[in-house]
Amino acid sequence: MQIRLLVCSIDKAEQIGLNWWRYDTNLTTRAERAEAENVELRERLTDLEQEIRKLAAANIAAASRETTEVVKSRRAGRKARAKRRNT
Repeated sequence: MQIRLLVCSIDKAEQIGLNWWRYDTNLTTRAERAEAENVELRERLTDLEQEIRKLAAANIAAASRETTEVVKSRRAGRKARAKRRNT
């Protein structure tokens, strides 16, 4: 929080380099633009987070399928070896 006290005319303040009110986002239309940008960035962040969750879920599913295939392959190999031994 900032509290400022200026006891002089605006002209005098500008002459001595005090013009913070021109650039203070709380006092200018820049604040509205900054807020709009923040809203847009929050929405983009939410979208990216959802995409990351989807990709992570897809990767987990793919890894699970691969693991299942490896297990099936090993079982098939064991069965084939066992069958050869029995014949």
